[in-house]
Amino acid sequence: MGESLLEEIVQDRESWLKSKGFDPESLQDKWKLTYSPLETMQNNYNYVTLELGIKKDVFERFPTLFGYSTEDNLKPKVKYITEELRLPLKVFEKNPQLFNLSIEDNLKPKVEYITQELRLPLKVFERLPALFSYSIEDNLKPKVKYITEELDLDAKVFEKNPQLFNLSIEDNLKLKYHYLTTEMHTNNFALEKFPVAFSLSLKKRIIPRWEFAKTKGKSNITLSNLLSPNDKNFAKKMGSDTAHYHQFRDNLNDFIEETYASLVTVVTSP
Repeated sequence: MGESLLEEIVQDRESWLKSKGFDPESLQDKWKLTYSPLETMQNNYNYVTLELGIKKDVFERFPTLFGYSTEDNLKPKVKYITEELRLPLKVFEKNPQLFNLSIEDNLKPKVEYITQELRLPLKVFERLPALFSYSIEDNLKPKVKYITEELDLDAKVFEKNPQLFNLSIEDNLKLKYHYLTTEMHTNNFALEKFPVAFSLSLKKRIIPRWEFAKTKGKSNITLSNLLSPNDKNFAKKMGSDTAHYHQFRDNLNDFIEETYASLVTVVTSP
């Protein structure tokens, strides 16, 4: 292909992309303009944004989407997700990588593992569409084994908090479980009722709130009442106000850092 013809092709694509509000330069960091015919790009854009009603930023996050076949790739994926699984189109908006996954080799095995082996509802995919992109062997099974076998928690915690699949065992789950059970004396029953605790920050939420509750003589507070409310409602439950809680939390920074460092040492030591 001659250099002048190549330049003309690129200019045509750039012109069209700009007319749709895209920045061609930022897209080319992930995808080359010469990869796909302009007609394919236009067809996919129209199908995704006009027919499906999905926001155009999915192309900015996943520009390879411009190059797929509408009939052979996009439509079959949409049909499987929305008609067979009865999941909303927003899962594609949250995870455009779905368009890149094979139905037979990827999507169906994940659905089978989640719904048949773990007996969890399809709703977990709606709440965490990235779940479709995770490896069963390298990601899902190790998390399930750790949660259900090592911690002896019911698999239903994944239904209440699908984000558990998104958390590192070593850098997140182990640290929080140790703190919650040893420092706060939280039992598994409480964690099964409120597994969202695993998704909350130790430094910004769990440690400062626990320390504040102790100063107020309310260390018997339930896990959800301790961690679920916003700062205003939490402070109110403690018989205080947001300003006093924030001042307490800010003054606790050094203690929090020391506690966290100590926690890492204990959990990671042989």
